[in-house]
Amino acid sequence: MEEIDLSFQLGVLLVIIGVLLLVLSFVLRRVSIGKDGKKGIGLDEVDEGGGFSGGGVVMLGPFPIVLGTDSSAVKIAVVGALFLMVLWFCFVLVFWLFS
Repeated sequence: MEEIDLSFQLGVLLVIIGVLLLVLSFVLRRVSIGKDGKKGIGLDEVDEGGGFSGGGVVMLGPFPIVLGTDSSAVKIAVVGALFLMVLWFCFVLVFWLFS
């Protein structure tokens, strides 16, 4: 039986962690605490301005594509993208040094 490569194991672990974080974010968004302190359904609530604010990052290797509905969401997504880029370069450096 062949030994599974460490980078493959790390990749599978990162995918599993990503899926778990995605599920957790949906659960936390779905069941949120309303402004009156009662539990409510988060997807049906909007802020007082009637709008929705959100952002995200799509990583293609080390290169981010940042999406957002307003400038504050984009700023937060850019910070997350920079963190992911540094993390990616650290993984590449570690695997390059130890291979």
